[in-house]
Amino acid sequence: MFARLDSSSRLLLLGICLFFGTFLFSTVYSKIKQFRETHRYIRQEIRRSSGAERRYWMQEKKQLWLSLLPFRHK
Repeated sequence: MFARLDSSSRLLLLGICLFFGTFLFSTVYSKIKQFRETHRYIRQEIRRSSGAERRYWMQEKKQLWLSLLPFRHK
């Protein structure tokens, strides 16, 4: 199928693929960066707290990890 396309169609298809690839990469990178920052903050709060507050932050950490699952319901 790809061999039948002329050179301008191939360039257009390549441009579209590059655009969507860049968009997908930037979206995934942004999500990973946000997750890591939140995870680091929660770990700091767990280290500095105790008792009920520590249990709260442990629950928040669990919820953060569960937020990665695509089929999770609230």
